[in-house]
Amino acid sequence: MTHSALPQHHPEWQLLDDGRRIERVFETKNYMSALEFVQIVGNVAVNSAHFPDIHLEGSGRQDHLKNVRVVSWTPKLKGLSYEDFMLALKLDAVEEQRQKGLDEAR
Repeated sequence: MTHSALPQHHPEWQLLDDGRRIERVFETKNYMSALEFVQIVGNVAVNSAHFPDIHLEGSGRQDHLKNVRVVSWTPKLKGLSYEDFMLALKLDAVEEQRQKGLDEAR
């Protein structure tokens, strides 16, 4: 997959660092949900044998630490590889299922 295909296949992901990294921010409802999502991202990474940076972010107050930022790249290549895009695809699927669950709970 080329960088030009990113918006088409992964519209929620952004290119960073002159196209050498991709990033997506996932918003959860609260701190505990964000921690659970960090664990899910970690499990996907382990199962994929491809390990992104995972950041739990917010304004600093416990009830605002609800964003999970994932940054992926392949250090050996100093840029992006197939594995980065496959990880993005898997995390997009996880997020789609998570959103469906939230919609059903409403």
